[in-house]
Amino acid sequence: MQGDLVAALGQPLHALGMMKAVPALDEEGAAQVQLVQQSEQSRVADSKPGSIASGVLAMPSAISRARPMLSNVRQSVPAEVIAGSLTLRMLWTVAAASLIAGLLIGLTGIGGVLLVPVLTQIARVPLDRAIAASLLGLLFAGIYAAFVHLRRARLECRPVAVLCLAATTGALVGAVTLDRLPATAVRLFVALLALGSGLHALASKHPPGGNIPSSSKLGMLGLAAGYGSAISGTGGPVILIPLLLALRTPVAPAIALGLAAQLPIALTATVVYAIEGRIDLPLGATLGALLIAGTFAGALLSRRLSGRGLTVAVALTLIAVGLWYGYATLVSRA
Repeated sequence: MQGDLVAALGQPLHALGMMKAVPALDEEGAAQVQLVQQSEQSRVADSKPGSIASGVLAMPSAISRARPMLSNVRQSVPAEVIAGSLTLRMLWTVAAASLIAGLLIGLTGIGGVLLVPVLTQIARVPLDRAIAASLLGLLFAGIYAAFVHLRRARLECRPVAVLCLAATTGALVGAVTLDRLPATAVRLFVALLALGSGLHALASKHPPGGNIPSSSKLGMLGLAAGYGSAISGTGGPVILIPLLLALRTPVAPAIALGLAAQLPIALTATVVYAIEGRIDLPLGATLGALLIAGTFAGALLSRRLSGRGLTVAVALTLIAVGLWYGYATLVSRA
């Protein structure tokens, strides 16, 4: 009892120079007093300026004491501040991805599949908002790209109208039957279709030089593209362009038809998202402006390429999309 009292009071008494006033102690109490004195002297010596050992030895305990304080500070920061900081840091990445996607759309008709992964994984945008904003931006870019490529391909209005109507019908049917189909198998099929078509086009020594399919064939292709787009989450060109190339459709009309089929699908989905209030207008408008800028550059580049050069560009894009889409599907399945 007496030893505990001395251990508790020894340090302040020593600091005041009053340790001699403590009554005589037994051997155990004296030993404890000596231990307290040595500890106090060591602490005072180590706390002098220039004591490197004291600083090094004090770091672990200082860090452990600081962790709760840092945790409290982090918890006190509003989520909006953290989200805004993240958006600012990732702004250039999102802008670059949007420009690249627009460039690919203007050049090959394919590229919109890049947007949603970038928005969700890098900018941390919720999935539904990312899809809605991407569709709005792709709608603007698709209108411009379709106009440029349709004018270049000089297609008649009737087959284009049949294709768009069929694609819209297929997309609606796919949306209704979405939960009844194995989505993973469908996505893997789309990945293999894009990959196989790209490899075939790349290995071919001559660009496709056949005729444009008839309106009835375009109607069936539009149904397949719209349906596959709805149940797989891909854009219409990713499905339609490989099918058209497999039928030996010239690459320029294939791009134009793929972009034309995408418009009613994107428009329908955008209207639905707008009614549900899921569209982030500032984000969608920003994406649209960046996509249009990239699409403009891609369209200019496509005019400078020969038929073979354009075929190679489309083939490489299809191969990249097929590999990426297949990998993403398998990873999400695991």
